[in-house]
Amino acid sequence: MLPTVIVQEGGYHLETLDTNARAFFGGFAAVC
Repeated sequence: MLPTVIVQEGGYHLETLDTNARAFFGGFAAVC
């Protein structure tokens, strides 16, 4: 596996950021 950097830029809807981030990282972890 290659080292990976994930950068979060601004402009996200803060009320759903935690849910969306968990979904993203959960999917990312599943394929790594």
